[in-house]
Amino acid sequence: MAFHGALAVAAATARERVHNLWVALDTNREIAMAVGVVMAKRDLDRDEAFGLLRAASQDANRKLADIAAAVLGAGGAAVLAGLPEADGGRRRPSGRTAHPPRGQGKAHDGS
Repeated sequence: MAFHGALAVAAATARERVHNLWVALDTNREIAMAVGVVMAKRDLDRDEAFGLLRAASQDANRKLADIAAAVLGAGGAAVLAGLPEADGGRRRPSGRTAHPPRGQGKAHDGS
């Protein structure tokens, strides 16, 4: 009997873990899309856009996923308008990226 009980507990734990992983995957995708929206609307790099979303999450005491969903939802323009400016309102010159393209960064000299 104990063996069957242990199997039932293990199966329930595995189902819960799978569910939590699917939720995390969906949440991650939504946050990434919201970061992209903020990047495009505010002309920011990825780190700056994520920082704005994170700050909004902390200021509102809401989960980052909830802020991301609001940015992507029907009221997204209002949420974007409520976000603070990054770097005190300074913006990057258009067309300039904050990070070099992959594989074109500083070369490693092996030392």
